[in-house]
Amino acid sequence: SRARPTMVRRIVWAALVATVAAEGSCNATNTTKPGFLSSIFGGLFKPAAKPMLHYFDIRGRAEAIRMALADNGVEWEDAAFSGEDWGKERTDGIKANWTTEGRIAFGQVPLLEIDGLKLVQSQAILRYLGRKLKWYTGSPATLAQIDIIAEGTEDVRKMLGAIRYSTNTSREKQTMVTQYFQEPEKGPRWIKFFENIIKASKTEFMAGTPRPTHADYLVLDLLDLHDAQNYNNAFDGLPDCAVSEGKIFTDILLAERKTLKKWREMMRHRPKLKAYLTGPDRRDKPCDGLGHPRLDMPIGQVY
Repeated sequence: SRARPTMVRRIVWAALVATVAAEGSCNATNTTKPGFLSSIFGGLFKPAAKPMLHYFDIRGRAEAIRMALADNGVEWEDAAFSGEDWGKERTDGIKANWTTEGRIAFGQVPLLEIDGLKLVQSQAILRYLGRKLKWYTGSPATLAQIDIIAEGTEDVRKMLGAIRYSTNTSREKQTMVTQYFQEPEKGPRWIKFFENIIKASKTEFMAGTPRPTHADYLVLDLLDLHDAQNYNNAFDGLPDCAVSEGKIFTDILLAERKTLKKWREMMRHRPKLKAYLTGPDRRDKPCDGLGHPRLDMPIGQVY
């Protein structure tokens, strides 16, 4: 009958799969050489390599990427290195070596190795993940809205970075931080922009999409970044970890932004994302987990 060849093929295929699986089990304790069938078909069953994220051992520019991977259930490896190993001015540092090798196009990290690619530029990485994981989809108008919000976060990061890396004294930086949080045309103005965006959204996510996009991860990371903007005089601009993180930000900027505050809590409580945010793999930048400032933070790479 016509059904017989199909049945035979199914039986043969099942036997091959079982044989490869059995050989794999044996090879777990026998490291000599693979069986014949495994050498032919074993490659079909190899798990895909985990994406590898190369960055400093801080949140910084890599944190929104980590949030996106975690929230979408993608396992990855963090290949963290110190500022000393990066060696910004050294000819034998990671920066010099990887730039010479063409591994990092612009001499900057984060670098995400995925699908045989070496991706740099944090927002380009997020867009790649968005296409791959199907959140960066939709009409041109939808994609434009995602991009508008994502790029809006960059403007705010630059403002905060200008404070962090200014040549002013610690006391002057403290004044700059206070001005940023209190002057209507600075921090409050931008936070209101994001509040208006989420209020106008037709869904619970920033760009009106059915699921979170990198616009959401970038805004969430930006709000967390604000929580670290409290300086003391002892560490020349390093955040004061002894003060409860978020006190200034929550009390001043989010006090009247109930919709944005509610959105933030919603994002923080997404199960997979919450597991990452509250888990051991999340960096405690700017603190070391014990309430002490991280004195090894690589200057020029946090924001």
